Amino acid sequence: MLMRVLIAGLAGMLLQPLVFAQTAVSDLEARGLKPLSEAELRALLPGNTLYRVNAAKGIKVPLFYAQGGKRYVRLRGEVLESAWRIEGDRVCEYSVVLKRDVCRSLYRFEGGGAVCDAGRPVCDYGLEWAAGNPEGLGQ
Repeated sequence: MLMRVLIAGLAGMLLQPLVFAQTAVSDLEARGLKPLSEAELRALLPGNTLYRVNAAKGIKVPLFYAQGGKRYVRLRGEVLESAWRIEGDRVCEYSVVLKRDVCRSLYRFEGGGAVCDAGRPVCDYGLEWAAGNPEGLGQ
């Protein structure tokens, strides 16, 4: 049993980089992908959790987007609160890392998604979704 768990975990770690590595916005557009629209963001974010993923660095950060514009993020074991809003086809939020507002486009595609900071040619994080607040952030 333990061997199966270890093998499954190792297989998952080996496959993660195939799901997302840093990707140029132009590559996403060349595949016919467009950022999520304002309506799609309004349907997806409130009351749900997104995970920013950088498999190469071993990072998977949960972010819970509460109704009413509060966002909770777990970084280094600490849960931090900030604000979020939707502006057009971007989600804008106060970055607890950068200490400033940042607007980002979200892309969704088979097997995952991408987070792309406005004005940057490369998407730095992959994206996963979960319904609700499975991490219990902000409770």
